[in-house]
Amino acid sequence: MKNQLLLGAALLSLAAPAFAAPPPTACNVLTKTDIAAAQGQEFAEAKLSAKTQGSLSVSQCFYRLPSFEKSVSVTLTRPSTATGRSAVLEYWNAHRAASLKDDDDEQHARKEGDEEDHHGNAVRVAGLGDDAVWSGTPMTSALYVLHHGTIVRISVGGSAPLDQKLEASRRLAAAVLKRLASSSL
Repeated sequence: MKNQLLLGAALLSLAAPAFAAPPPTACNVLTKTDIAAAQGQEFAEAKLSAKTQGSLSVSQCFYRLPSFEKSVSVTLTRPSTATGRSAVLEYWNAHRAASLKDDDDEQHARKEGDEEDHHGNAVRVAGLGDDAVWSGTPMTSALYVLHHGTIVRISVGGSAPLDQKLEASRRLAAAVLKRLASSSL
């Protein structure tokens, strides 16, 4: 009887990983409909790249649109191990949260006439994930969202004004967060 219990436990432990679905990649979190709603076109191709950097796993997808300049990039940064969630939070605090400028820094930049640098200042965005930061200039912009131990980075291309790029990024981030939440059930 004891041997049968041990054999049963061993078989269950071998079968358990087969039931656990792998987390979605950056190319699995947006649909053609999501991209079209934000950028006005469905993507023609989605190209995935993935790597592990120490305790972080990074999945990036380039969603190529027919109008190449309007393409979208999504990056998911997660812990590479079950115990690595603190590494994601450390990364967030070192890179995103630290990039936020307070009002004194902003006023100093304006006094110094450093408008180009001022446009690149990161600002907190309410209503997305656990924390969200937007950083934008006319040349490049990105929305970073921290959500349950995952950092989502979304960058939309095109010549739209920054407020429109932020709105497109917010829309895409909401879709990504919804898919990430449904995949963890």
